[in-house]
Amino acid sequence: MDYRIIEARTDKEWEQGCAVLKRVYVDEGYTDAERAAQVQNRECMEPQGIFLLAVRNPDEEVVGATLYLNEDSALKQLAMPGEREFRMLAVHPDARGAGVGEALVRACMLRAAE
Repeated sequence: MDYRIIEARTDKEWEQGCAVLKRVYVDEGYTDAERAAQVQNRECMEPQGIFLLAVRNPDEEVVGATLYLNEDSALKQLAMPGEREFRMLAVHPDARGAGVGEALVRACMLRAAE
């Protein structure tokens, strides 16, 4: 599978990324739909960090997503001063096993090293 990692910027990218989160977290039973609707949306997530997306080439389908948290994010749980954290890593079931999750984690690590 050929894909690239981007930062969500457009409404369409945010919608597609949030749809992947819902597909994984709600449809696979990790959280309920009401809770997901409260936190897995642009209004809640955008102030907290950078929404990274794995976009499959050539069809431009979003197949993975994670939120790379700002250093001062209210969502951080473990990061110490000078460290960074990511939340809500999700890979669509059809894209699992192709390195999408690893690529998203590596993108977070590269940003943290900057």
